[in-house]
Amino acid sequence: MSNINFILVFFLMLFNIHCNIKSLSSEFDSSSNLNNIEIEERYTFVKMKRTPCFGKCPYYEFIIFSNGDVLYEGFNFVEKIGKFKGKVNIKKIAFIKKKLKEVEFFKFDSVYDAGVSDLPSTIIEVNVDNKKHRVKGRYRMPQKFKNFSKFMDEIINDIQTWEKL
Repeated sequence: MSNINFILVFFLMLFNIHCNIKSLSSEFDSSSNLNNIEIEERYTFVKMKRTPCFGKCPYYEFIIFSNGDVLYEGFNFVEKIGKFKGKVNIKKIAFIKKKLKEVEFFKFDSVYDAGVSDLPSTIIEVNVDNKKHRVKGRYRMPQKFKNFSKFMDEIINDIQTWEKL
C-alpha cells in the first residue's frame, strides 16, 4: 500500500506544480499578447512593457523567464516588429537580481501617474524569491525606476540571436 500512496502523492504534486505554473502565466496583464504563448516549466521573472503615445514612442513588451528564455513582441516604432524568442544566460539573471536589490524595486509605489493621456507608460512586473511587484510609471517616476527600465532595455538589446515566432 505504501508504494501506491507514494505514487498518488507524487502525481498530485506534479499536477499542483503544473497548475501553479499555468496560473503564474495568467496573473500578469491580461491585455498582454505574449501571454498567449505557451508557458511551461519556467516562471516569469521580469516582464516589461512600454506603451504607445500619440507620437512615435517605442511600443513593445518582453518577458524574461527564470531559466533565461526571453519572449519579445514589438508593435510600433521599434527595430523588431512581431514576436521573437531569445535567451539570456544565468549570469544575466543574477545581474538583474542584483540590480533589483540596488534600486530597491519592491519599495517602489505601484503607480506613478498623472491625468495626462499622451505620455507613454513603462510597466515592470517582477517575480523573484516568492515576491511579486508591479510598477506602472507614466509621470514623475523615481530616477532609480527610470534607470532600471533603461538597464532592462540594455539586457534585451544585448541579445544577439533572435528567432522569429
